[in-house]
Amino acid sequence: MAESLSQQVTRLMKKPDYIRNIAICAHIDHGKCVSGDTRVFLGNGIFVSAENLFLEYEHKSKIVKNDNEKIIDVRDLNIKIPSFNKKAGKIEESDLSFMWKIKTPENFVELEFFDGKKIKTTPEHKFLIINENYEIIEKSSYDLETNDFIISPRRLSYNPINLKDLELIFINELSKDRNFLVYLNKNFGNQLHKKIIDSGRNDVWKEINSDLKFLSFYHGVWKGRYKLCDLIKIFKFFKIPLFNLYKNISYLGYRKSLKKEFKSSVRIKLPRNRKDWMDFFYLLGLLWGDGDVNVFLHNNDKQIQDEAKRICREVFDTDITLRLTKDKCSRIDLRLGLAFTKVLTILFDYPLKAKSGNINFPKLIQKLPNDFVSKFISGYFDTDGTVGIKHPVSACSKSEEFIRELQLVLIRFGCLSTIHKKDAYFKGKVFPLWGLEINGKISNNNFKDNIGFNLFYKKEKLSIFLSNSQLSKKFDYLPHNKSTEFFNYRRSYLQLEHNNLLIQQFLQQEIYFNQLKNKREIENLDGYVFDFSVYGNENFIAEGLVIHNTTFSDNLLFGA
Repeated sequence: MAESLSQQVTRLMKKPDYIRNIAICAHIDHGKCVSGDTRVFLGNGIFVSAENLFLEYEHKSKIVKNDNEKIIDVRDLNIKIPSFNKKAGKIEESDLSFMWKIKTPENFVELEFFDGKKIKTTPEHKFLIINENYEIIEKSSYDLETNDFIISPRRLSYNPINLKDLELIFINELSKDRNFLVYLNKNFGNQLHKKIIDSGRNDVWKEINSDLKFLSFYHGVWKGRYKLCDLIKIFKFFKIPLFNLYKNISYLGYRKSLKKEFKSSVRIKLPRNRKDWMDFFYLLGLLWGDGDVNVFLHNNDKQIQDEAKRICREVFDTDITLRLTKDKCSRIDLRLGLAFTKVLTILFDYPLKAKSGNINFPKLIQKLPNDFVSKFISGYFDTDGTVGIKHPVSACSKSEEFIRELQLVLIRFGCLSTIHKKDAYFKGKVFPLWGLEINGKISNNNFKDNIGFNLFYKKEKLSIFLSNSQLSKKFDYLPHNKSTEFFNYRRSYLQLEHNNLLIQQFLQQEIYFNQLKNKREIENLDGYVFDFSVYGNENFIAEGLVIHNTTFSDNLLFGA
């Protein structure tokens, strides 16, 4: 039988060499839309807003189209992004191919799910949901109903940086502040001193364009003390690999100004090995929970006080000071000085004003291997987290941003959680708090195995809770015929067909089904929307959900 016209067009679309001109009587990119603040999960482990992701690569790639719509081709930039393989029923790594920024007058549909996640899309934007036969179908946000279940990842994998990468980031980022000082170990300091003498002290000084006077520069060389920004230039001058720098630093310091009235800060050692770094990130977690804008810890727990003392002694070579404040809460002065404070603000975005409401989950920590990330989370939950004999692991914060990012990062550990808002009262004032609760036996057990508390009494309470806990109806059951009935995931092997791949991936804790709670129309104040093309799987992960992207125009672009 002869091909129909539509069959001929479909066949020719797969052969771009035969395509010369294309005319389309429609807006082909209509529906490619998430809001600019939508957090997209990348293959390096970080969540980044759609707008910031687009801006990062806007001038690093080829612009395909530029009128009311800007499309950039990033196929050559090797940007990895997780996506859902509908045939295999699992999350896998894919390549990001195109990024879109589109001007539109359309309002958003804001979707809110029972676990507290929210996302804003244009009405035509599609989601992957399951029907009564446990088949994947597509449905626009406009048509979604409150008994619909969206496919969502239960776990997320990524490609973390290693310790060498971390050390290089540490050095390069701190060197942008010209006031950091480093003190080299004696052997390496002597070797570098000799190189500078042999090459001509004055010539090296001029070459690196130091803001130190010559005599001050050479006095530092003689003592093995350098401004970090100068030392990096010296390494480049002598063609010394930069990865050799971090391991040869004995101490880090900071001096606000070269003027005589300004003295150098307390010198601190730096983490030397895997254990040191894990201790370092646990201490950061304590600060995110109970630290203040002056980088003091406020905590009465003897175990936390002893742990802070041990870490400061073993990692930084300093001793803490413990004081009792007026409110009877112990204040732990880490005595790490201005150098440590600058490290916190530059590398980890630690807020020095209104700290509790302004913390976020640091991007650098998101890039780290899970065993480092887990130490940071453990430190935070040891301070701001709670667990009871009858209550699951939970935490609360004045920072909505931190809690929402924490919820997303916890997915990497198989810990699914819900977010809720509540009012808190302090000295006659009302302010909002954002609570996070890890739900069900599976997720709380994953927390115990993959993150855990360091505090003994919280460990014990979690063990007691797990001995009596049950599965979560939000995450650990299969929706049955889209009603209020659920299939227990353990019994499902008997009650559901074994050949349903989607069900098997649910049973293997690859995915879960997130129920829509509310939806509403809201104004698009910015006037722009964003989308990201993933060729093949045709979806990406954003706000902890599988987000579909439009495919027709993508196919045309791939043939362009």
